[in-house]
Amino acid sequence: MVPYADSEELVRSSGLPVYTLVETGSDHRLADPESLEIMLEACGMGEDEEDNEEFLDINQRDWSGLCYTAVLAWVREAEEGWLVVHGTVWSEELGKRIQHAWCEREGFVLDMTLPVEHRTIAKEAYYRTAKVKVRKTYSAEEARDLASRHKHDGPWNEEEESSE
Repeated sequence: MVPYADSEELVRSSGLPVYTLVETGSDHRLADPESLEIMLEACGMGEDEEDNEEFLDINQRDWSGLCYTAVLAWVREAEEGWLVVHGTVWSEELGKRIQHAWCEREGFVLDMTLPVEHRTIAKEAYYRTAKVKVRKTYSAEEARDLASRHKHDGPWNEEEESSE
């Protein structure tokens, strides 16, 4: 058995998000049905191949200037648990604060407008470097509902949020 602390250290050293570490099973070979099912799911096997291709396309696409659309695409296809955040960030390129949207989950930020290899960042580092000011946080379901109801990806003002 590999001590769980060693697995945690391996994930920290790899730069992968903490949620990529999945604890399962108690058998060294992980041959029990629950472990096998979790491993297959984590590897994307057994899913609809077309859905998996669409998810990869979303993750690899250039979303520059399309932050609101990007976060909605992400929360439509990604696993549950992501929050959609609207606020402002500091743009070094423009030398001013700009309206922006990103996703958050378990201490990490996913900013789809960044280059693919830099999209997942520790929340604390992202907030510090981007000088984040949060305006509103939505569950994935709330964001999808608001986009559908108002026929645009955001941002939504308070009047739109409360209207029926």
